[in-house]
Amino acid sequence: LPALGHLLGLIRAESGRHGEAVALITEAAAAYEKAVGPDGEQLLPVLRDLMRVHAARGDVLKARELINRLIGQIGPPPLDGPLERPMALLELASTHRQLADLKATDSISREALRLAEKALPRGDVGLTGYLVEVGRSC
Repeated sequence: LPALGHLLGLIRAESGRHGEAVALITEAAAAYEKAVGPDGEQLLPVLRDLMRVHAARGDVLKARELINRLIGQIGPPPLDGPLERPMALLELASTHRQLADLKATDSISREALRLAEKALPRGDVGLTGYLVEVGRSC
């Protein structure tokens, strides 16, 4: 049932009912954390969405707290494709941009680009698409 609470929270957030969204997603996060532990992969998207709702609500401090937690959890586990980690970093950079933290946006975007350039050869179509995403995040 945590997945249902998470989904309902996202629906509430989309309709502008951020207070209800925070309550539902927080409850879902607590249930996931109890089931899979504080570092469980299933918890990451829930925390990410909770952070976004807090940011949309204007609760910058809570959003930053969740960003820091997510940074600690993303760490070095293996990811499926060569661009998975850079894309995750771009999403994080985009969140920092929404919070008007331009210094963090810049440094995270640069790290994401460095990783993408290392993973894909110059001229690769995937790299071109990735550079478009970098532009969107900045």
